[in-house]
Amino acid sequence: MSGSPNVEELAKKLDLTKPSDYMKIYTVAGKVEAEHWFKHNTAAWLQITKDAPDQHQRINWIISMVRGSVLDVGCDVGMVDHFIAAQPYINKLKVVGVDISIDRIKWGQHWHTPVHFIGAHSDRLPFPDKSFDCEILAEILEHVPDPGATLNEAWRVLIDYGTLIVTCPLDEEKWLVDATLPNPLHLRSFNIEKMRSLLSEHGFKSYAVPSATLGEPYEYSHLTSQGWKVKICQTRQTFIYAVGMKTGRPKAATESV
Repeated sequence: MSGSPNVEELAKKLDLTKPSDYMKIYTVAGKVEAEHWFKHNTAAWLQITKDAPDQHQRINWIISMVRGSVLDVGCDVGMVDHFIAAQPYINKLKVVGVDISIDRIKWGQHWHTPVHFIGAHSDRLPFPDKSFDCEILAEILEHVPDPGATLNEAWRVLIDYGTLIVTCPLDEEKWLVDATLPNPLHLRSFNIEKMRSLLSEHGFKSYAVPSATLGEPYEYSHLTSQGWKVKICQTRQTFIYAVGMKTGRPKAATESV
């Protein structure tokens, strides 16, 4: 990856609240991450999750919540979707992963399972109304320029009383080591009250709780001219676990939080 642009430096030159600018930086990060995955195998990933029990618990919780047809928006390289497709009570022919990074999508297609992968934006999904029983937004809402638009689109593609499954960092700005270590791809931080309010405003009857465990060591991943770097910090991050049931109507006008 020699000569690759530095994500942090690129972020300083862009307005990440603009979808077009955000796409520029996310495309760079997606390409690098996909190349990283091609250099490692599944066993390595499983060992990583074994060594990070909090992450493993979060993934297991997501898998335990899904039923019927499943849409995973922001699916990354699709690893979790392949585990979902192997579960009971799942429509194996309708497990779909969506990501805006074509490089990540290409990686997901290498696993040769029934999962379908599609390149699309979280606020412009290429599916008819009421297409899925469940939608997953796992560590996505802190990334997108307009969380409201993403939630309105989730409301649209879910069946009546369909399930929205959300995870994201809890009070991220509080566990950053210092101001020099923000994740340039994270545009906002959520607390429990803000998450509950956001889901309610966009048509979901929901609950949101903090993860029960101590939390994961904060892993600050970033791209430099030398390649993909990871800095493990001493502070620990906890997460929000939220579930929404599609009930009322979402807000007509979306806005960033």
